[in-house]
Amino acid sequence: MTEIIEIENSIIIPFDWKDPTPGDQNLGVAEFVVCMKFRRGKISEFWVDPVQTHLDVIWHHTHGTSFGDFAISAYEGLQEKGAWFIGFCKTHKCPMIRVYAPNNARYLEINNYGLSFLRTTGA
Repeated sequence: MTEIIEIENSIIIPFDWKDPTPGDQNLGVAEFVVCMKFRRGKISEFWVDPVQTHLDVIWHHTHGTSFGDFAISAYEGLQEKGAWFIGFCKTHKCPMIRVYAPNNARYLEINNYGLSFLRTTGA
């Protein structure tokens, strides 16, 4: 069963941007599904579900108030890929987007501004 982790402010998650399984049996480039629930025209909560990775967790971010703009960003010279698919999530009954991780990204930061892909944690 997939674990759901509640995020208070922000979290930085290490991940492999491309599955390291040898022998061409890998999962491909890491992808993240973001489901966004709206209230009064603003995002009230969102879920981030990793796909094509070995991570078995879903992150849920709600802050009790509405979020402002939601952005997908890449830093430290990473090439941002953006959302490649927009659809409807049947599980959460809300709009969803699918985002590929940039090549060589090592960390994903989730906060109330959206998603940020990083090479280092900056710590």
